[in-house]
Amino acid sequence: MPTDDRRHRAHLRRAITLLLGPDSDPLSQAQLLFALTATAFLFIALVFNVIAGTADPRLDWIYAGLMPVHAWLWYQGRWHGRLRLTTNGVLIVLSFIALPTNWVFNAGSHGPTLLVSTIALAYSVGVHQRNDPVLRLAQGGLVLMPAVMLAIEHRFPEWIFQYRHPSDRFGDLIISYVLSSISLGVLILGHSRRFRQELQRADELAEQLRELARRDSLTQLLNHHSILEVVEQRLSERLPVTLYLADIDHFKRINDEYGHQTGDAILKALSDLMLDICATMNADAGRLGGEEFLLMVPGGVDQALVLDQQLRSALDRRTDLVCPVTFSAGLAEWQPDQSLDRLIHRADTALYAAKDAGRNRTRVAPGSP
Repeated sequence: MPTDDRRHRAHLRRAITLLLGPDSDPLSQAQLLFALTATAFLFIALVFNVIAGTADPRLDWIYAGLMPVHAWLWYQGRWHGRLRLTTNGVLIVLSFIALPTNWVFNAGSHGPTLLVSTIALAYSVGVHQRNDPVLRLAQGGLVLMPAVMLAIEHRFPEWIFQYRHPSDRFGDLIISYVLSSISLGVLILGHSRRFRQELQRADELAEQLRELARRDSLTQLLNHHSILEVVEQRLSERLPVTLYLADIDHFKRINDEYGHQTGDAILKALSDLMLDICATMNADAGRLGGEEFLLMVPGGVDQALVLDQQLRSALDRRTDLVCPVTFSAGLAEWQPDQSLDRLIHRADTALYAAKDAGRNRTRVAPGSP
């Protein structure tokens, strides 16, 4: 992308952020956008009425008075966080001031008021909030006011300012239709953007929940089910893999002497080391349960022994633990056509051999190169 285009896009993003706030809250942006759109609509309609004379001059004074009101409502929402005031205020003004006066001073049912009221009603539904009586009042006004004004027009037609010439009506309706279409397009674009962002946020949260469901809550390692799924997937692809089964030495004694909080801290410390080292070796680590861990190391026994050495060295360097911590480990390299159960059994046998040999050591299962 050329530098000038990037600069223009950056300026545009800053301008949008200044007017509508950050992208992190699309609903707030839609509410502020409606206030700005309503203000712009009034300004353009005022200029057109002054030039073309299609409405009663008194309507121009009403528009001129409402524009700073809408601008103030936008200011309250953008810079003071009073978004409910912004939304409800704009809709109340439209329902009970702008639309009735526009009906009376701009040709009634022959003018553009019904079109504008329909757009405002559609917007109010899009920002509906429960237990908001002011918003419901504004919506009620948008629904009932046209019917009330139609009844008044039917009973007192002389109260309604009429177009002086058919061409005035044509021009007024064309301008109103264009402005209404642009306003509706802007509102729909804002809501669509909001829904896309909300959908993306929902997808991200769903992915986070799925990831949390795969993790052990204490250690953040893969849980029992998930680590076995990872190993099974690796075996189904017939890729070389070595299982590394580790068990903290004398963990029950640690819990009894120092308490379960200390035991949890040790589990978390060892798990953090496993996560760090596995990340550098493209390995996966899981907690089978209690103080027992299962690591899946891509490749053969040599890679697993490198991981074992790094893990033991990192654990030795931890000086923040309240007591010495060691672990025993057993390695088993997968042999072609060997089942997962058999592979785990071989690693478990090697682990018990390490314990029988005095703990704090690693043994390789027979049959592994």
